[in-house]
Amino acid sequence: FVDGLLTTVVAVANTRPKSVLVALAPIQSYTWWFRRRVIKKEMILLQFLILSCLVLVATSMVPKFAGFDLGTSGARVSIIEPVAGGGYHEVYAEALTWKEYDDHKAWMAAVESLLEGASENGIETQSIKSICVSGTSASCLIVDAETREATRLPRMYDYDIGTDSEAAEEALELLDKHAPPRHTARARTGSLAKLLKWQRETPLKDSEVLCHQSDYISMQLL
Repeated sequence: FVDGLLTTVVAVANTRPKSVLVALAPIQSYTWWFRRRVIKKEMILLQFLILSCLVLVATSMVPKFAGFDLGTSGARVSIIEPVAGGGYHEVYAEALTWKEYDDHKAWMAAVESLLEGASENGIETQSIKSICVSGTSASCLIVDAETREATRLPRMYDYDIGTDSEAAEEALELLDKHAPPRHTARARTGSLAKLLKWQRETPLKDSEVLCHQSDYISMQLL
């Protein structure tokens, strides 16, 4: 029974980081040493305790990867981990709906809420090795490159710069002059159009930069 359990743990550990295999080697040698010096009952009990601890360590060290999707109706998270033999499987998924979809603070609050939910459902967020974020197309804001604070509020994917202001008209003139015909950059809801309107409303400071929705979340998580 003990040999079988040890074999199983070794197989599981082979899918884990090398540190687990390094930790396993002395325990295997330790087990063989006790076979010859401790009575059978005590040996089995000791092996079982050691291997139980090893299983907990091995499983807790499984690297996980999280993906966030900030969509038009809400935010979602999917957390995956590798499986023996290759590939990955999803260990957690959750979604929530927006209360305020055009508020950068609401974006970050949603991500934090989803991470807290994962932790409350048994996911060790400390084992997440990397995170990717996707957002809605052309949803952006202006931030201070040094402080990472928003200096101009988000203009979302459906924000049209319009023609009802001098800044908007000047931005459209620049698009018409410099963007190639039929190019997506000419769109009045595009990131470039929003940036040009911001610049025409109030010239950007040297420290101000354009930041897309997904980049903003990634930056705040660093």
